[in-house]
Amino acid sequence: LNKLPTINYNTLRRLMGHLHIVADQCEKNLMPVYNLSPLWGPNMLTVDGQEASQFAQTSGEMEVCADLITNYPWLFNVDNLEVEKERRMLEVLEKINFPTPTSVKRSGDIRMWIYIESRTSGDCVSLILHPSLTAGEALRRAGDESNIPLHTLDKMFIHEVVLGGSLERPLHHSEKMLDVTLRWGTWDAEDRHDNYLLLKTNQFYLEALPCAIPPLSVFAEVQFSENKAKSKFSTFLFSVSKANITYYKEEKTGIPTELGAWPVEDINWYIGSEPKRGAPFNLNITFIPKNEEPRTKESPLFGRVMSFNSRELFVKWIAALLVAEHQSDLVPPPSLVRIY
Repeated sequence: LNKLPTINYNTLRRLMGHLHIVADQCEKNLMPVYNLSPLWGPNMLTVDGQEASQFAQTSGEMEVCADLITNYPWLFNVDNLEVEKERRMLEVLEKINFPTPTSVKRSGDIRMWIYIESRTSGDCVSLILHPSLTAGEALRRAGDESNIPLHTLDKMFIHEVVLGGSLERPLHHSEKMLDVTLRWGTWDAEDRHDNYLLLKTNQFYLEALPCAIPPLSVFAEVQFSENKAKSKFSTFLFSVSKANITYYKEEKTGIPTELGAWPVEDINWYIGSEPKRGAPFNLNITFIPKNEEPRTKESPLFGRVMSFNSRELFVKWIAALLVAEHQSDLVPPPSLVRIY
């Protein structure tokens, strides 16, 4: 294999990687290695000048092809992480039910629409969400295709919008777009069927960014509801400090007792809340585990919700969460700025 020209080697590596994953899904597609190798072996290994009488003698080619598919990770120095990532992509893609026109390319990339300003505006762009595409790069490309002036684009963010628009999350410029959309595939069908991507301004973020200067901590009283069944909103003391969200219950002695804490790096937080939660105020933040399903049998409500009665406090909390999660890396680097 090492003697192959670079182009031939890369092509063979890509093809064998695809066939390896196809064979791994043979219980669903009925294409194990012994079905794939008769199809691909003769096509790959028949050479120019071979006599027609030899075309049927393909057992050797089939065996070689079968070995290449079966031993793909070892032969091509592919680590388990790469194989598992592609396998996970295929599994999750089966579950995703996109509400907008999409197509899956043979390479595993997803083509998806990004709406501009609102889903009802009629303005949208289609981007291929290849594995390395970041939110910052997607913003630039969407801006180019929509001819959005640079001074306007500078104030816009790509949002992950879920539950039919009830919750939205401006994406950090370094987030991988494919990871965001694939995560929906692990959610219940009811929670993933009306999610989409949206490019727009976010006034709360624009107000929070000037305040998001590390170090920044916040300690305040808010209304809070757990994600357990029949949870109701109650008053708790909350803080954001040292990259953790911590909540307390104030005792009669006046000394707060810590009840729990969540590392900011382990959660995704959204502006808004599920309507049926009945939040007491209109300014809400919902946070869910980053690498777990948002609903479980024990926790059937969508995330934990904090409700704020003050816009000033709400914006300050957003600023504190941004600092806790990203420190000073809040805006895209100069390389992502569009140059005319």
